[in-house]
Amino acid sequence: MSFIFQGILSEGDKKNLNLEWETEILSRNMSGPPYEVLHAQDDTYHYFKPCGQYKKIEFEQLFKFIMGGDDFDEERIVKYIIVKT
Repeated sequence: MSFIFQGILSEGDKKNLNLEWETEILSRNMSGPPYEVLHAQDDTYHYFKPCGQYKKIEFEQLFKFIMGGDDFDEERIVKYIIVKT
């Protein structure tokens, strides 16, 4: 699967969401053990929200945080299209 980034949701976009969130364990084995995120989807997009902060490259890339930076936001929601490869 490939993730194609579609954006970080604004506060206004977040208020209009009506999604059921589920905890999911993700890992691409790039930098250590798996990590937890919240995941939801609608007919078009997959949404991810952090469950906590992880100092992992794939976690920071998924949420578009600055690597090693202090811009972590537990309320950030990102949306992706997932393409099966």
